Amino acid sequence: MFKAAETSVCAMARKDMLPAFKVRGQWRFKRVDLDSLIEQQKEAVRGEGQT
Repeated sequence: MFKAAETSVCAMARKDMLPAFKVRGQWRFKRVDLDSLIEQQKEAVRGEGQT
């Protein structure tokens, strides 16, 4: 479950911070794209911890 306010999520989508697209004025998100983004961020955090 993604815990964030709807307005925050929409703002992030507008700023291309989240992979999304609009259909008839509504933001849509593909689960596979969000899962991929999460995995990329997890890998980046793991990489930062390796010094």
